[in-house]
Amino acid sequence: MDFKRILIVKLSSIGDVVHTLPVLSALKKKYPKRYIAWVVKKKAKDILLDHPHLNEVILYEGIWKTTRKLRSLKFDLAIDLQGLFRSGLLILLSGAGVRLGFSRANSRELSHLFLNQRVTPREEDRHVIDKNLSLLRPLGIEVREKEFIIPVSNENREYIAHFLKEKGVASNDLLIALNPGASWQSKLWPAERWAELADRLIEKLKAKIVFLWGPGEKNFINRIVKMTENKPIISCKTNLKELACLISKCRLFVGGETGPLHIACALNIPSVALIGPTNSVRNGPYEEGHIVIEKDLPCRGCWRHECKRLDCMKLITVDEVFSAVERQLQGKKV
Repeated sequence: MDFKRILIVKLSSIGDVVHTLPVLSALKKKYPKRYIAWVVKKKAKDILLDHPHLNEVILYEGIWKTTRKLRSLKFDLAIDLQGLFRSGLLILLSGAGVRLGFSRANSRELSHLFLNQRVTPREEDRHVIDKNLSLLRPLGIEVREKEFIIPVSNENREYIAHFLKEKGVASNDLLIALNPGASWQSKLWPAERWAELADRLIEKLKAKIVFLWGPGEKNFINRIVKMTENKPIISCKTNLKELACLISKCRLFVGGETGPLHIACALNIPSVALIGPTNSVRNGPYEEGHIVIEKDLPCRGCWRHECKRLDCMKLITVDEVFSAVERQLQGKKV
């Protein structure tokens, strides 16, 4: 099959968009001279802007306004990688002749009804990245090497370089990123443990610690830093490209299952992931080079955004995380 215009629909979140990047690269390799566009929400669009494999990033601005834009571009292949009612409706209304997405068992909100080609991932496609790539098999695309491209500019690099120099971070310093924030309350590790971890890393490993933060998280970070005895660095305000530049300068990343974790993994930065309500096999760090800390509880993988008990996160100790950091730095993953 050949197509002149290809549409990817993956609206959000940041981590989900990062997980879909290998699909884009694989499509570009298969159809190097074809027009490829991606519909995305504003929060995650910076990941895609100036991407070398994209002809256009289409900002989602509601069903009807976005539909008018899609129909004007006359797509002949549209791929629903979101698997929700809204994304399925966009696929249908785009007018594409081939509407490809997940089967009923692998989608939600009846989104499969808007498709005319449905894929059931194989049993071994357990991680969401492999599940996404399974949608390309009807196109004759098998992906062995996954490519993650997050385009950054010289301006982005210079902004972060200036910030690190201003904070006294040298190129040979052990710089570790800590990312306490999360969009779900149920993914949060207690603030006092982040503070204790930062102090221990500074005192015992002589590390430079930079706390990352995103929209709405600055007060939480300030509260953590006030609890510390040493002086960790609080990141400057960053967009997603600048965040990627900052993470790329770190030797190690520590954080929950959030967008910044998946950016770190995409950049091949060794990570220690604190996993609570989600499924580490499906949504945790991809492939080798990372350590996952999670508790084997009956409610593991509950996917709840709110939780009164928070046992899955509270049972993770500072000793466990510090030990995992040491193992990462020594190159020992078990």
